Amino acid sequence: MAILWSIVYYIFLILYFYMVIVAISVVLLDNRNPIKQIAWIVCLILLPFAGLIFYVFFGRNYRKNKFFASKDFTNSPTKKPLDYDSEVSKLKASTIPYYLQQSVQLLIKSSNAAIYQDTGFDVFTSGEESFDKIFSDIENAKEHIHIEFFIIEDDNIGNQLRRLLIRKAQERVKVRVIYDYLGAFRLSESYKQSLKNEGVFIHSFLPFGPKIGFSKINYRNHRKIIVIDGRIGYTGGINIADRYIKGNRLGKWRDTIVRMEGEAVHGLQNLFLTDWYFVDNKLITEPK
Repeated sequence: MAILWSIVYYIFLILYFYMVIVAISVVLLDNRNPIKQIAWIVCLILLPFAGLIFYVFFGRNYRKNKFFASKDFTNSPTKKPLDYDSEVSKLKASTIPYYLQQSVQLLIKSSNAAIYQDTGFDVFTSGEESFDKIFSDIENAKEHIHIEFFIIEDDNIGNQLRRLLIRKAQERVKVRVIYDYLGAFRLSESYKQSLKNEGVFIHSFLPFGPKIGFSKINYRNHRKIIVIDGRIGYTGGINIADRYIKGNRLGKWRDTIVRMEGEAVHGLQNLFLTDWYFVDNKLITEPK
């Protein structure tokens, strides 16, 4: 009997260490804060059995994994252009100067980032010149306007944008807007409804509340993207709000935005279309 218990004990011990090794591997491969990774590894090593139980119940973000799996993001049709850009980037990498090769390979392998060439840039560091140029480009849009911001305020700048988008929608330009539900929580319903009434397509990113729960409160979208006719793109740190021109009680607000024309606009367009599929579950198949 003692021999049987010894065999069971050693089998159990082997299985336990195997599970600990697997758990540590999962922790290391998980995209999380390095400090948390170290803490869980120490917990798994120093707290036999209890550490593994704690990790199974508290270390894995099942809610987040289930949520994003339900959106089928990794298999969405919009991911194919991103994968294609990444594959093309691997071919382009051979033409990059030697001293940049390691940085390029790191970006491609760590984040599936793409390399874009033949792109012209203008950098704006003040709200006044940024919005003047943005509104001018939107005014000249002929086919579509794609806008995605963390914050859109119902203030002077926000309403200038609203009136401009309504006018372009009336001119039969396709206008699509994504705003973050939490970042733009002060955006009035009348503002959004006035856009919808005139044919502007507008969606919030991950809304939450009493009716649908608060589990998604921390999954926010901080992107700032504008794409006009697939030819002109903007990205940077500026949101749609007066404080980027007038400042606020803390002082003048300083941020930067980049205007681009060329290959890189294709990357911004793909990012926007991926997020649009995420919020609307509809694939945009227009030529541009």
